[in-house]
Amino acid sequence: WGTMTAEDVKFSIETAVAPPGECVEWRSLLGALVSRIETSGPYELTIYLTKPFPDDVLGYLCPSRQMAVGITSKKYYEQEGFVTANRNLVFTGPYRVMEYTQTEKLVLEALDNHWRVVPEFKTLVFKEVPELSTRVAMIQAGEADIAKIVADQAVNLKGGKIDIVSIPGDWYLDVLLWGQWLPSVESYDPNLPWLDKRVREAMNLAINREEITDYLYSGYASPIGADRYTEWSEMLAARPYDPDRAKELLAEAGYPDGFDVEIWSLAMPLFPDMTDLLLAVVGYWDAIGLHAKIESMNVMAVYGDIVQRKTAGVAAGWPQVKMKKPNAKAYTVWAYSQNSRFPVYESEEFDELVEG
Repeated sequence: WGTMTAEDVKFSIETAVAPPGECVEWRSLLGALVSRIETSGPYELTIYLTKPFPDDVLGYLCPSRQMAVGITSKKYYEQEGFVTANRNLVFTGPYRVMEYTQTEKLVLEALDNHWRVVPEFKTLVFKEVPELSTRVAMIQAGEADIAKIVADQAVNLKGGKIDIVSIPGDWYLDVLLWGQWLPSVESYDPNLPWLDKRVREAMNLAINREEITDYLYSGYASPIGADRYTEWSEMLAARPYDPDRAKELLAEAGYPDGFDVEIWSLAMPLFPDMTDLLLAVVGYWDAIGLHAKIESMNVMAVYGDIVQRKTAGVAAGWPQVKMKKPNAKAYTVWAYSQNSRFPVYESEEFDELVEG
């Protein structure tokens, strides 16, 4: 379909963010940042933004991002139409899409010649297999070459004919404390316990991260010290385990008998053991007087309430993957009051930094 040009890039971005596109993330995040795009030659274009977030735009154009905008052929879509073109995708990488069945599999075939690289593997088949036991059985039977498993399965399989590869910092768990937003928000509750810094510190000190690492993950995990596992957060030490100090802080904040906590487990197929981790957190919190209960929720079913800030007073277990620069900055901007993705906390000072 010809050489990729600036017009193809412009077409791909504008199509990805234009309603009624199916990708809400592109439309609400990238689309909110892009004011207009102008080309100035076959290989140069300028993207004008509504806010000073150039790193975020570059992140959405970076192949390493899980939600990167794929650059496709404008001519192809204009000639074949969107229905046909969306069934038979054409992009710029070294593989062509041979077959795609949603929630089942994706089959890619390597090109014989590519300007960047000719892949070592001719055919790649990605299968979506939610059941952990099925993944392990496929590996053992030789029906799969690579599969994602959890820590207890790794322990059982280690030492056999299957190679166990651990990726340090691959993912981590946040417990989001919703409701820490500006008083101007309609759902703002001035009596929310964790608006008090002492309460948040107590909830942190109550969790024995070392014990979780040793017993729940058999050493395949490590404590972290920041709510966003970015490259610079590795400089922060994890909070120590100090339940006695946690109880003192709760008493100082006016909660000597604790309070009730509702936790949403926003579990996803790639993180099946997250509920077990949250159960451990519930146990630690119960020991300092916080009475927590877990409710499993489909994140897409409650996403509207999340972005509309109707979740004040709810804690949520949310798995995240470690992001590389420039994408890591996007998580920090979750604290921006105009953010539309996963609002957790806000402050006027942070707004000034972002807008300045």
